Amino acid sequence: MNEVRRNAGMARILIAILSVALVFTMMPLSMGKAFAEEEPATAVFSVTGQDLLAQLSYDSIKTLKNDEAIKPLIKEDVVFHTKNSSGTEEDLTVTGVTIEDLIKLAGLKENMELESVTATADDGYAKTYTADQILKEDLQGNKAMFIWSENGNKVQKTAVGQFTTEDQNKGLWVKGNTITLTVTAKAKVLPVFSVMGADLVTQLEYDSIKTMKNDEAIKPLILKDVVFHTKNKAGTEEDFTVTGVTIESLLGLAGIKEGMELEAVTATADDGFSKTYTADQILTEDLQGNKAMFIWDENGAKVQKTAIGQFTPEDQNRGLWVGGNTITLNIVCKALPKKNTLSVKSANKTYRVKTLKKKAQTYKALTVKSPQGTVSYNVKYANGKAKKALKLVTKTGKLTVKKGTKKGTYKVTVTVKAAGTDEYLPKSVKKTITVKVK
Repeated sequence: MNEVRRNAGMARILIAILSVALVFTMMPLSMGKAFAEEEPATAVFSVTGQDLLAQLSYDSIKTLKNDEAIKPLIKEDVVFHTKNSSGTEEDLTVTGVTIEDLIKLAGLKENMELESVTATADDGYAKTYTADQILKEDLQGNKAMFIWSENGNKVQKTAVGQFTTEDQNKGLWVKGNTITLTVTAKAKVLPVFSVMGADLVTQLEYDSIKTMKNDEAIKPLILKDVVFHTKNKAGTEEDFTVTGVTIESLLGLAGIKEGMELEAVTATADDGFSKTYTADQILTEDLQGNKAMFIWDENGAKVQKTAIGQFTPEDQNRGLWVGGNTITLNIVCKALPKKNTLSVKSANKTYRVKTLKKKAQTYKALTVKSPQGTVSYNVKYANGKAKKALKLVTKTGKLTVKKGTKKGTYKVTVTVKAAGTDEYLPKSVKKTITVKVK
């Protein structure tokens, strides 16, 4: 009997083991996904390229729109005019971001510039855009965009406008479930000479001295055989005969924005050596009657240098010359002083003798408003009779006609001067106050 019980117990254990094994055998069929590694999310939109500082990738349009770096770049209700290969024209209202802004966000590596962008959809359809198609405004003033709304419909597309009325630009739009922008860059051609500055109307860049000399705008500015007298730190003096253009004339060519004036110019060579010149050093003639120049010929030798003269015989000006394979002039400007807002009003008055016989009369003869800077007054009575009869208090502007003043005409002239500030020019206003007694 005991043996039968033992056999029955063993049977039950065996059945339990087989049941557990069966469960584990079936698990891959029913629970495989729960135990499998989670697959990485596919990027709905990405900006990639080996010449970018950062790669941009977004797993959804919602993620893209909510990115704090993207939010200020979003452009809404932009209207693109399109034409297809059949000649059909249509306006499309879109929302998205310019591809230029996305490239700026990713960043191009140092000394690289955009060459092209290839947009590729998940079905393999692709279009390559030139740098001009990305960076320039189309006929409607728009730049190429990645968009997620078109006429109110959700999309994922690139949008490129027309640059001429013949452009069949609709065929350049790439759409798909995913869009990848592959950015290709090329090495910048660094200018040999440039004039740069935030307050210039135009930035000047020349890829060679030959290009610069042949520029029609530069040709009439060229000065030849200009003699600069120099002195170095050791006190050695030397004359140099040079050819080039004055920095002042280059500033005139580039143009300084309205309301601004030159403050300083920093000349920097490719090796990092630099010197900063004041506005006076650029705009004022030196002892030889020359102004500061950029030169490409020095005593018959080819150079690329700035040249600045002596303003006093003691000036060690040779050390101020900056030379190199490339020269950049960085222009710094400051706001021109504004006109002083000082205004002055004067009032004349007529009194009767009998009124003044009883007592003196006082009235507001001078009103000064909105002076900029310290105010000063110069009071000048027309003659001794006027000085005896009148008394002007400049602080209050009140003029007193003294008791007992006789018939006649009395005058006092006041010059009010506002000294001005760093922001405002000085200003003077002269007023003559006339009092008649009848």
